[in-house]
Amino acid sequence: MGEIIFIEGAPCSGKTTYLNILKDRLKCKNVRVFKEHYCDGIDISCQAYLRNDEFICFLEEIKRIKTNETDKLLTDILENSRKLNNGFWLISFAYLNARNDLLAEKLKYLYDKEIPNRGVSFDQYREIVLDLWRTFISNNIIGQKDVWIFEGALIQNHLYNLLGFYTSDITEILGFINQLLSILKCKYTVYVVEYSNYSKSILLNARNRSKGNYNWENGFNKWLINSKLKKDVSITEFCLECSEIYRRLIDKNIHIKMGGI
Repeated sequence: MGEIIFIEGAPCSGKTTYLNILKDRLKCKNVRVFKEHYCDGIDISCQAYLRNDEFICFLEEIKRIKTNETDKLLTDILENSRKLNNGFWLISFAYLNARNDLLAEKLKYLYDKEIPNRGVSFDQYREIVLDLWRTFISNNIIGQKDVWIFEGALIQNHLYNLLGFYTSDITEILGFINQLLSILKCKYTVYVVEYSNYSKSILLNARNRSKGNYNWENGFNKWLINSKLKKDVSITEFCLECSEIYRRLIDKNIHIKMGGI
């Protein structure tokens, strides 16, 4: 029987670092990695859902905006979109900070197409995610010697929606996670990771991730402003709230364990 490993933790907690360490240790096995926020089949956090006609129209409108960013942006959108049934999923969070004003305004459209922003209730959101997981598990057979590693797909990527849009309490969050875990038909382990000096790590990562074409810090702050969280909540406050939720989940579910870096 194969195994699924979930690497979880609040933003900037060290999930990717821990994932890379674990992947190196498992070189003797068939390891498949599903990175955070990528279109991996079960992750819809920070992703917009567009019907086929909406997706085609959206691409045409982007093409009409002639800037140095346009071609690369179109390539990124096409590479990171995922076709499902009658529409497409594509990452919306990463495009919130386009440098060109016209592109930035157009890309806000993706944020409006995230599942919670489409007027979907918490119960409907849960059913969409459960259906996505059931479909993924039934369509992907995990071999006896296979190890699948998911980064943030079980808890963290849903915390953005559960906290930011549905203001869920710990009971709702735990129930949601337990329902997801009940779908799995193989051995699984959930590791929660966090740097020893987490508050410092948040600030350091915010600076490091804000270099280059995409300003992570600005994008995150825009998401916080548009969420249903209390006014003026900071990135650090949100991350620390997530960290506290993880501690409570560890106390309530024996399958969720502390990893640590």
